[in-house]
Amino acid sequence: RDGRPVVVLGEVRSRIYERDVKPFAAKAERVARALSVTALPVLFGFVIHPSARQVSATHGVLVVASRPG
Repeated sequence: RDGRPVVVLGEVRSRIYERDVKPFAAKAERVARALSVTALPVLFGFVIHPSARQVSATHGVLVVASRPG
């Protein structure tokens, strides 16, 4: 990002719900601080609930589905 290195911090789940996003975002933030890096938190899943998409934008987490939809 902007010519600086970024560390991708990811978690894989079969289904991602709203309740999964905030704890992951907090965990990713702690790891990024401990490593002194700029992090890109990514949650990957087969099914992403619409509420998870909404809250992920608020917490700066990228959610990725295995297929579009």
